[in-house]
Amino acid sequence: MRHFPRIAGPVLVGLIVVAASPGAARAGIPIIWGNGDTVAHVANLPEGHPASVEVPGAAVGYKYSRFHIYWCDLWTSSGEYCLYHDNQFIPLGPDAMLAAKKLGMPEGSIRRPIFYLFPLGWVLIGGVVVVATAWNAIQKRNSPEARAEALLKKPLYQEACEIAGAGPNGYENAVSFLVGQGVKPEKAEADMALVLGYLRSLTPPPVPPGTPPAGEAAVDL
Repeated sequence: MRHFPRIAGPVLVGLIVVAASPGAARAGIPIIWGNGDTVAHVANLPEGHPASVEVPGAAVGYKYSRFHIYWCDLWTSSGEYCLYHDNQFIPLGPDAMLAAKKLGMPEGSIRRPIFYLFPLGWVLIGGVVVVATAWNAIQKRNSPEARAEALLKKPLYQEACEIAGAGPNGYENAVSFLVGQGVKPEKAEADMALVLGYLRSLTPPPVPPGTPPAGEAAVDL
């Protein structure tokens, strides 16, 4: 059975391209990758088990094929249970129940390794994606636009904006209004500068006289 997420193809190709790029070579970054078979430990044999008597140190393992980068598996497939010791193994088949029966062990005592089902490389990639997504959300929430929009939702700042647009010295009057409502002077000045700058960014620039409407081309007579 192959365990290869749907997005693995594009990402895997991207990793290989990066690994083979001249930039990586020029930077002196060693890209270590490869493929082949490996055996993961599954369980120890019960004390006095015939197999452990005949082959001291033998244990139950799970042999599978893999593709890895920096020793982190990205693709696992063709797994089967086995008895192993050092580099030798005896296949027991892919079915856990039958393998346990062959060994005289209770059903459910052996299972496929978790990192065969969920390769470590994808666990790490998933962690990076989660952290990057969370960081991006925090950055957006703390952006000047987001802070200005949050202030404009408050009735106090809505009223301050009306004061700022009511006539000359509007900014100073709005700041004085906020200070009178208990906002610290430094915060009032910074908040009003932020809000008014944000509102100006939403206002389209004035259209010079004689400019044709959008979508219409000027015609030379």
